[in-house]
Amino acid sequence: MQNLRTHFPYRLPLASTCVKSLKLGRIGRIVPRGPFAASAVRRRKSSFANLLWFARGGGDSSCPDFRRAGTFPGAIAAGHSSGSTLRPHPPIHWPSFRSDCLSVRMIRLGIVDFDSSHSVEFTQRFNHHGVDRDQWVEGARVVAGCPGESLMSPERISQFTPQVEACGVELVQQPEDLFEKVDAVLILSVCGAAHRARVLPFLQRQIPVYVDKPFANTWSDAEVMVQTAAELNTLLWNASAMRFTDDIAELRNRKPQLGPLFGCTSFGPAWHVEGNPGLLHYGIHVVEQLYALLGPGCQRVSTMSTATCDVVTGIWHDGRIGTVRGQRQGSTVYGLTVFTERATIPQWTSTRNAYRNLCRKIVEGFTTGVAPVPPAETLEVLQFILAANESARCGGIPVELSAVTSSAST
Repeated sequence: MQNLRTHFPYRLPLASTCVKSLKLGRIGRIVPRGPFAASAVRRRKSSFANLLWFARGGGDSSCPDFRRAGTFPGAIAAGHSSGSTLRPHPPIHWPSFRSDCLSVRMIRLGIVDFDSSHSVEFTQRFNHHGVDRDQWVEGARVVAGCPGESLMSPERISQFTPQVEACGVELVQQPEDLFEKVDAVLILSVCGAAHRARVLPFLQRQIPVYVDKPFANTWSDAEVMVQTAAELNTLLWNASAMRFTDDIAELRNRKPQLGPLFGCTSFGPAWHVEGNPGLLHYGIHVVEQLYALLGPGCQRVSTMSTATCDVVTGIWHDGRIGTVRGQRQGSTVYGLTVFTERATIPQWTSTRNAYRNLCRKIVEGFTTGVAPVPPAETLEVLQFILAANESARCGGIPVELSAVTSSAST
């Protein structure tokens, strides 16, 4: 029998198999240990009747609200006694929620704003709907979403909403309607200027948040969000899917053989879109590729920009040079050229598993409470782009990243 957790909320085929797995302690292939071991065993025993009932066909397995009485994730997570009525599990607010417990229940995700194709792409992977099996992501499910509004592409909401709903997602009218329905939230507004207003209400409820790119369009918005998350000890993070491609992961794994990394050129599409200025829209993916390999530490940038291309050169504190080439003409594939002590490596970066890998990182972050990309690096990526945009506006003069923060504070 495959891992039971990989089939939430699907109906179990045989009650006898479920009984056998429970007796052998293989539910989710979890061996209880640590301070919650005893309670975990009690949850398993008291959930036995509910597991058996579900395996025999009880409950509405298509119901998107996992807290509704009679659905399997509620049964396995809540630990109700035999014969009792299943009641909603209380919402889990970070940081009081222990990562030990995440391993025995599905993380309930909410989505705010459906004006990005990511609302569909992410939901399909979490909910195992409309994508190949190798794209499925375990450990979380989108249970509810707010189509919301859009500062840039309001016409796309009506296009994506039916596709999200087809994945078994409950639709709500307002973001605050998600508070009691989810354990964590994905803010997917396509415009970075919308993120601050969307993020803060969830942080104030200590609900962990993933924010789609761009994190923000201004330094002040980014600073307020990060400071609020730190003050409330609540997880907040952001990343582009291109940071987690298989090709970049392979390059990172080869660092011991390649020796020190001296520089990198990252290239890809960088169409300018009104609402997310300069490199903030598509160009951010190319910048994130660069940071995935070089890491933080850039001090200043200079940008040459034409109607068809942006070229940004960054100088790191240790003398390394990173270059971003954002194309708006001809081939706009993603790729890198990496300069190391022992080799110069040209590498195309495939988007094939980028969404899947990002969604896995989302689950990892919400499970551990540790941001896969530290907030300090997220802020520097924004500084890099804002400084690059300013350099382009001023004809290519070098701009210190620190100037972005100082100008925002004046």
